[in-house]
Amino acid sequence: MSESAQELESRSSISPKVCVIQDGARRNYMVPLALQEIGMLDRVFTDWYAEDRSITKGFSQLMRRFDKIRGQKMLDRHRAGLDGRRILSCPLLALRCELARNQFSSSEEYFEWFSLKFARWVRSKGMGESNSVYGYIRNVHPRLWDFASSKGLVTVGDQMIAPSAVERREFQLQQERWPGWETNPTNCAWELVDQMERESWDLLDHIICGSDYVKDGLIAEGVESSKVSVTPYLPSGAGFPIVERKWDPKPMIVGFTGAVGLRKGAPYFLEVAKHFDPKLVKFVMVGKIGLDKQVLERNLGNVELTGAVPRSQIQSWLNRFDIFFFPSTCEGCAGSVVEAMDTGLPIVTTRNSGTIVRDGVEGFVRDYTDISGFVDAIQKLVDDPELRHRTGVASRLRNDQFTLDSYSTTLGSLFGSLLQTGRI
Repeated sequence: MSESAQELESRSSISPKVCVIQDGARRNYMVPLALQEIGMLDRVFTDWYAEDRSITKGFSQLMRRFDKIRGQKMLDRHRAGLDGRRILSCPLLALRCELARNQFSSSEEYFEWFSLKFARWVRSKGMGESNSVYGYIRNVHPRLWDFASSKGLVTVGDQMIAPSAVERREFQLQQERWPGWETNPTNCAWELVDQMERESWDLLDHIICGSDYVKDGLIAEGVESSKVSVTPYLPSGAGFPIVERKWDPKPMIVGFTGAVGLRKGAPYFLEVAKHFDPKLVKFVMVGKIGLDKQVLERNLGNVELTGAVPRSQIQSWLNRFDIFFFPSTCEGCAGSVVEAMDTGLPIVTTRNSGTIVRDGVEGFVRDYTDISGFVDAIQKLVDDPELRHRTGVASRLRNDQFTLDSYSTTLGSLFGSLLQTGRI
C-alpha cells in the first residue's frame, strides 16, 4: 500500500471532534446541539453561559431585578439539552469587555477588539481533543482561525449574512432611496468588517451559509464556489406549532416580525399597505422601531406598529397573522420567515431575505422594489382562501424537511469529508 493510500485510510477512520466557537447565543446554540446529537461535539467556547446552579445564572437573576431586559437576555444564554460540561465560558472577560463597549466609535471596532481578546482566551485554554473548529465569520478573529489551522485542525466558518461588500451596497442604496428615514443610521466600520471577512475566507477550509443569496455574494467577492455549501438554518427554538386559521377572516392580517428599519424593507412594507382597504386587510409590524418618528407619522397609513416585544410573544403574534410579508433587502437566512413558515403561514418575501420559500409554492418571491408585484401577490392570497391554505401547508411541509436530525447529518458529513481530504 502506498503512503498516500495509507494516509487516506487513516483519515477515513478519524471521527470528527468539533470545537464550536461562538459569542452570544447564536441561533440558540443550534450548531453545538446538532453536533452533540451525533456525538461529534468536543467543546464550546462562549463568553457567557447561564448554566443551572451556576454563578453566572445567579448573577443574571440578580441583574434582572435592576434591568429586566438585559437580565433576561443574560438568563437566556442557555439551551436545554446541551451538555453543560462541554461549555467553557469566560464571564469575567465578558463583563470587563462590556464595560469597555462605549469607548469605541462603532460596534464593529468594539467587536473586532472583543474577538481578539476572546481569541487569546481560547488559545490559553487550548482546543482539547478537537480536530475541527466551527465558528462565525465576523465574530471569530482571523488570528484564531490561523491558530487552529496551524495546529492542523479543519476550520469551518459560518457566513451569517451576505458579505459586507454586498451589505454595504444595499445599505447605501436604501439610504439614498429613503433619505431621512433613519436619522441616526448605523455608524458601521465597513472597511474593518471587509478586512476581517476576507482574511477569514482565505484561512478557512470551508464556508457554510444559510442561502443561495449569501453563496452568490461570496462567489461574487472572489470565494471559490467549491469552498461554499448552503445549509438553510433551522428555527432558533424548538419550532412553533402549526395553526389552524379561519377560512375567511375579516379583516385579514398581513404581518411582519423583526426590526422595523431600512434593511428589513420597512418603507416597502408601508408602501404596499397603502394599496389595501384597512377595513378588509390590516397590516401589522412587530418589532423594535428604528425609523424617524416624524417620517413614520407621514407614511404610516393603515399600518400598526407594536414596537419591541418580548421573544415569548412572537408566537402569539404569528398565530394572529393570515399572511406573512417580509420585504427585506439583505439577510443571511431570515429566522423570522422560518418561524412564520413553522406556523403554516403563506409567505411573501424577497430573494435577498435568504429565503427557502419557492415562488408559487410556499408563497411568492419578488424583488424588494416590485411594489406592484407585492400588491398582486398579497391580493391573490387575500382573494383566494384555498391558495392561502395550500401555500400555508406547503410552508410547514417545507420547514419540516429541515430538522435537527437532517442538520446534524449534514454537519457530520461535511466534517467527515473535510477530515478525509483536509490537512489532518
